[in-house]
Amino acid sequence: PAAFPGFTYAWICLISHRMFMPTMLELDDGENSCSEKFSLLLVALLRFQSGYVKGKNIPESITVIYKGTLRIMLVLLHDFPEFLTQWFNPLICATSLTFIQLRNIILSAVPFDMVIPDPFQQGLKVDRLPEISTAPIVSSDPSQLLLKKNIKKTVDNYLRIPSNSLLRQILLVLELSEPVSEGGIGFRKVKYDIPLINSLVLYTGISYVDERPKNSLNFNSKSSQVSLLTSLMQEGDVELQFLLLQAISNNLRYPNAHTHWFSCVVLNFFSSKTLWAEKKQDVQQLITRVLLERIICNKPHPWGLLVTFIELLKNKDYEFSSLSFTKLSPEIEKLITTLITHVRGSSSNSGTVAATPIAAENST
Repeated sequence: PAAFPGFTYAWICLISHRMFMPTMLELDDGENSCSEKFSLLLVALLRFQSGYVKGKNIPESITVIYKGTLRIMLVLLHDFPEFLTQWFNPLICATSLTFIQLRNIILSAVPFDMVIPDPFQQGLKVDRLPEISTAPIVSSDPSQLLLKKNIKKTVDNYLRIPSNSLLRQILLVLELSEPVSEGGIGFRKVKYDIPLINSLVLYTGISYVDERPKNSLNFNSKSSQVSLLTSLMQEGDVELQFLLLQAISNNLRYPNAHTHWFSCVVLNFFSSKTLWAEKKQDVQQLITRVLLERIICNKPHPWGLLVTFIELLKNKDYEFSSLSFTKLSPEIEKLITTLITHVRGSSSNSGTVAATPIAAENST
């Protein structure tokens, strides 16, 4: 599409054709090369439409392409969820932050053989789920982008022995030489490399899960992996903090070891009384924005995202409803109150449709 924009509509029909897409995804050559090639086709499509997002203005022709892309992703979510679960990282990296529902569809994929519990279920113990200790299959190696940007060795050295000099090197590489446009996220120009941040965060989570004792679910807040993400949050400006939290939220998916660890990271960031000093409420407000903007849009919603946000609302230790930013305006206060009431009501009434009041509030 980038080379021949006028052929885009026909090209979309070709790559999603019933004689092509299922054949590519069902071929088993033992090396994932067919599914990888198809992921590259989707990445090309996502990059093309994301490149036309300028602020809140999206050309009408791109909205048509976006609707077609949504339909393709919904077919994949229904018929080939394993493809989305394994190749989510490059797809998310190529998707504009403006396309919240599209990202939710990609991140909501669950392997065919897995039955996930209702996140609103009363007494749900995430730690006791059998799948929560199993690392998911990630076919796209995030370390490849780190190698390409000459940052992998620095990151590995930091994960062995954290130091301020290594942290400064990582921060330097995360910055772009020239800011780029990224519509709809509150910044006129983005000065950080979003795909690199996504890959760095995923690589950090993989490193933690690989190094921990087998089947151990204890969250170590003093690990070098948590230290890296915490230090980046502390030293970075608001824009970097926002993009880091977006990258962390991208890993709140179906029940697996990565979802559990990243959920613990978010809750640790939110509740910590020692990490942020005077910036604590700023970080809490950013976390709330990142999670809330993904939840108030239409379904589907990633399971891990719902579980994490429900924990923030339901657990009185976080004192969510008493935070000052939840009362900044009557609209925000009403939305938060509705969510808290719904979550606490659903916990005592299993089977409630999760998105009903949220969708109603959003449409209002």
